[in-house]
Amino acid sequence: MENVIAFMGSPRVGKNTDMIVDKLIEGNNQIGIKTEKIILKDYKINGCQGCYSCIKTGKCVVLDDMENIHMKIKKAKGLIFASPSYNYNITSQMKALIDRLFCYYDFGGNSWTSRLGNSKKALVIGICAGPDDNSMGYTIEAMVKPLIDLNINIIKKLTYYNTAKNPIVNNEEYQIKLIEIGKEFGLSINSN
Repeated sequence: MENVIAFMGSPRVGKNTDMIVDKLIEGNNQIGIKTEKIILKDYKINGCQGCYSCIKTGKCVVLDDMENIHMKIKKAKGLIFASPSYNYNITSQMKALIDRLFCYYDFGGNSWTSRLGNSKKALVIGICAGPDDNSMGYTIEAMVKPLIDLNINIIKKLTYYNTAKNPIVNNEEYQIKLIEIGKEFGLSINSN
């Protein structure tokens, strides 16, 4: 079976974003998909230096935990990106990860292709304490746009609102839905 890497972008382990990722992983596990959860706050991921060294080599020159994460991304067929909305955007932990994906752009003339090919699939989740899209801000877009540019096929974009009044721990119906979505995502990466 193919493997999935789940990037949990919240610094709050055991809370809404983390629990949502766990339910998606549970769905993957139920159909035999190997999934590794990476809690970004536990990794040393420096910001992109904007040095453009990776344009020539395809390799980031910044030496930190992204070296290991890059290897995992290259091997994975499926990627899950989950971030709560912090000030209408992704967390700083998720932003550092997304920015460091820049080394996968293969520039040629006035355009680029992806060094990752076009077989990777992703599930993107934005979580918000507020009640609607306005509260979510750019959270989903900040993850989706760079992934699309890298030819990663976005299988599903999920949002979960109103965590202040309706935390995921109290929403059994949505937890069941997340498990099913995890299964569907796992099946989609195995269908190539």
